[in-house]
Amino acid sequence: FSILDGKIWFRHFQIVDSTQDAAEIRAMLKQGEESIKLVEIGPRFVLNLIKIFDGSFGGRTLQSNPYYVTPNAVRSAERRKKGNVYVARKKAEHERAVRSQINVLPEDEIRTVFK
Repeated sequence: FSILDGKIWFRHFQIVDSTQDAAEIRAMLKQGEESIKLVEIGPRFVLNLIKIFDGSFGGRTLQSNPYYVTPNAVRSAERRKKGNVYVARKKAEHERAVRSQINVLPEDEIRTVFK
């Protein structure tokens, strides 16, 4: 594993001998080459550190990630954003109704002349 940008990155490797023949292994060693290789075999995964406790599942907090945002906070922000869109739409409807009452056209006298 390695620690990079505040996260713990895991990669799984297997030590593999590329040759099975003893004579071939000796020849490679004479040339200064190794027959053993590392092959990545498993899934990679990343742990985002939230808190480190003194005990197994509780106790004194040793380290805390100040940049971690809980999923509930993300959902709450999205819900608030959708609520703001609704409030803005209702406000615009109200303003449109007020403008239509203010901008009433006067009665047209010529409209009834040809009836």
